[in-house]
Amino acid sequence: MNPYVNIVFAMLGLFFLVLVLVYVVFWLWMLSDLVHKKFKTRTMMLEWFLLVIFVPLFGPLLYYYVIKKKEIKIKKGVKK
Repeated sequence: MNPYVNIVFAMLGLFFLVLVLVYVVFWLWMLSDLVHKKFKTRTMMLEWFLLVIFVPLFGPLLYYYVIKKKEIKIKKGVKK
């Protein structure tokens, strides 16, 4: 087998490893934010928690764009 092919596969493996690690850190960050955030109702918090836990690919992203982005805009004073 060509040695360059081995290098390419090693680099792809490293790339995907870094990508997975970044996503796991993001997932834990969203989960931590979710647990510490004050929601209007306990049910709303439970729904988001279940979404983030059971839909791990899209749950944290959805939480970030729906809840966290709004919170960041409010802190900066930007109104929609």
